[in-house]
Amino acid sequence: MRKSKLKITICSHDGKNYFGGPYEWVKRFAPALKQTGVEVSFLFFSDYQAKESSTYLYLQEQGFHCSLLPHHSFSQYRDTTEDRVKWCLRQVKQNPPDVFIANAALPALFAGKWIKAAGIPVIGVLHTDDERYQWIQEEFVKAADDFTLSALVCVSELLKDKVTPSNTSNIPLAVISCGTPVPTYQKPKCLSPLKLVYAGKLTEEAKQISLLTQAFCRVVKEVKGVEAYIYGDGPAKEKVLAIIETEGKGLPVYYKGFVPSTDMQRQLADKHIIVLLSDYEGLPIILMEAMACGLVPVCLSIRSGIPELIKDGETGLLVMDRDEDFTSAIERLEEHSVLFNALSINARHFVTQHHSMTVVVDKWLDLCEQLLKTSAPKQTITIPFQLDLPPVNDWLKGIDQRKPSFMQYTGRQLVRFKNLLNRL
Repeated sequence: MRKSKLKITICSHDGKNYFGGPYEWVKRFAPALKQTGVEVSFLFFSDYQAKESSTYLYLQEQGFHCSLLPHHSFSQYRDTTEDRVKWCLRQVKQNPPDVFIANAALPALFAGKWIKAAGIPVIGVLHTDDERYQWIQEEFVKAADDFTLSALVCVSELLKDKVTPSNTSNIPLAVISCGTPVPTYQKPKCLSPLKLVYAGKLTEEAKQISLLTQAFCRVVKEVKGVEAYIYGDGPAKEKVLAIIETEGKGLPVYYKGFVPSTDMQRQLADKHIIVLLSDYEGLPIILMEAMACGLVPVCLSIRSGIPELIKDGETGLLVMDRDEDFTSAIERLEEHSVLFNALSINARHFVTQHHSMTVVVDKWLDLCEQLLKTSAPKQTITIPFQLDLPPVNDWLKGIDQRKPSFMQYTGRQLVRFKNLLNRL
């Protein structure tokens, strides 16, 4: 493994029981960077207090220097975008890194204007093709002004292709997946019973978890010798449990609850097939984790993310629906152990060669070193009293909370005082 003496600060959102791609990425990326000699520190904007912020607590326990700005729910005037940008700038000024990574955190991306002016490259990260992240392209890639990023990392080729037309400033666009640890030893798998698994958010949007649970119930009923396991948590948990209790009653379909990302590969070790039947994805971490463990992916054929990992019939199987085609794919794998073993070997080899943490870290270090060669000499960060931010983007209404004017502030304080008097 290569060595580096870089100092990197990563800024991200956090909250209570936050999990998913952007959060799991930093949990594995930081330790892998640290192994190379990189000094990694973190800044978090949390929707909760520090003691309830899961990513912050995890990384702090791992020995990383972490600072957190909690959400001041009692006073909207202490939690504006401007306040968060200035907090970020103060933290970076106090402990200046060589490279600053803004993990889809709006205040950090805005702060990039002044961080970049101080000779510190600012890198954004795009994890998904969810259209709600269109603002990253509009504000920090397309705009030809001081808020433009030094570079943008996309986790898949598709995301890069989508961003490229907006890249009128010609900033470097790099494709670097979130990566996965690869277990050093792979136990031979007994295929009886054949175990299917889904792991991730229990949501209807994107994941279509209810339809996936129903598909699990159908396939274990129609194909003998198959079991199905669901890991995760989310707003659709009760729906999942209800479907298992009704359509899956008496069938080997099991909900196993939430498992921390650090324990996920251990849970996958005795499974055989990883299933994703999503409407859209970025480049799913769980898919890479499972393939690294020798699981065969069976996924819905969608244009985002999945085709970059699964070559149909080579590293997994792509299906056209959640019904007959999905059931047919599972039946093929149950009946043909030679096919299963070939796909399993190919899946593990593909991920090892292209998406292991060693490969991912090398790509990140290459990008950072490239940017440092062309960046201006490092200076002390200047924090202006008045931040000149762009107008609120249409995609961010309700999220980008700007500081109210004096008249707005006074009016709202009067309303709050009146409401307090009414309660008395």
